[in-house]
Amino acid sequence: MQIIKSSLIVLLLVMVLSLVGCYEQEVPTEQTKTESEPQIGIIDLAEIRQEHPLTQQIGQIEERIVNLKLSLREEEKSLSKIEEDTGSYLADFNQQLKKRLEVIEDDYTKKMEEEESKLNSKLEDYYQELMTEVEVDLVEKENNLHQKLKEEITALEKEYDTDLEEYRDNIDQDYNSEIINLRLQLRVGNLDEGKQKELESQLEELTTEREAKVEEQEQYYNQKLQSVIEEQEAELKQRLEDYQQQLLSQVEEDYLAKKEELEIEFYNYLTLLEDEMMTDLSSREEELTANIENELLSAQQKLIARVETKIKDLTDEIIQLQQKREKLKLERKEELDLIIEDVAEDKEMALILTDYNKNLAAIDLTEEVLAEIRLGGIKE
Repeated sequence: MQIIKSSLIVLLLVMVLSLVGCYEQEVPTEQTKTESEPQIGIIDLAEIRQEHPLTQQIGQIEERIVNLKLSLREEEKSLSKIEEDTGSYLADFNQQLKKRLEVIEDDYTKKMEEEESKLNSKLEDYYQELMTEVEVDLVEKENNLHQKLKEEITALEKEYDTDLEEYRDNIDQDYNSEIINLRLQLRVGNLDEGKQKELESQLEELTTEREAKVEEQEQYYNQKLQSVIEEQEAELKQRLEDYQQQLLSQVEEDYLAKKEELEIEFYNYLTLLEDEMMTDLSSREEELTANIENELLSAQQKLIARVETKIKDLTDEIIQLQQKREKLKLERKEELDLIIEDVAEDKEMALILTDYNKNLAAIDLTEEVLAEIRLGGIKE
């Protein structure tokens, strides 16, 4: 049994098969084959490569190589730009001096911005502090008002309970004598049935009437109490809103006063800083004029050396990764060749093709090879 690995041999085989009518012709069925025909196997090489465990690692390496090449390209552009920029700086000395002085101005500008940021932060903190005090005062005010309302309602409830109890006593006095009289009459044993029912009816009517009057008075007091509660709660809400508005007005007044104070402080700081900057620029201009060319050349050399080192490191890493990638590809190819050889031997194939025409009469062994790969083993 033989496995054809050379692309040249495969090409020759394809040409021969084409001449005898294998290409672009109907694939012979199993019934038309003869036992003397050689068994030809085909394999989707791209699919089995994709399934191989090393493929993902190779892909990661290739992705890393692409990223490194992009970085290398950027570093090469950076190196070129450094040389162009430095030449431009040396050709226009006054421009370079201006740039150096602008750096100094930028430093002072940053200090100004930092101070302004501090001012805004102080104002924000002060405002938050004021609003926290407002919230605390509002909660305290609300608790006090609710407590006072609760005490007033409790006192009113007691007053209404006392009035209701007095009313109940008065009602009892009005009805008790007649109710007691009826109950005494009902206790007499010689009453006929009609008289007894009449007395019972009168007793029930009086009792119901008495209770109805008491219940009506009780509802009156409850409604009166509820009306007072609603009125007091509405008044409490309005008082809280007025108090809140008063606190907020005070907050605004305090905030504006604090803002004015900090802005004056900030203005004084800016005035001092601007005077300091002008003095600094004047003293530094002469020094910069004397040293700028040497500094630029030194900076150029340092930058170029650093970028060249980065370029060398990137190039070395790319070469190492390319070598590793080729090694992994070779390892993958060798492992796949062994697996294909094992599958071909098991299936008694006379020939295995990985480059073939779709109409070629052959047995697709791709799934068998994939199964061997997934099992994770290569027969030793």
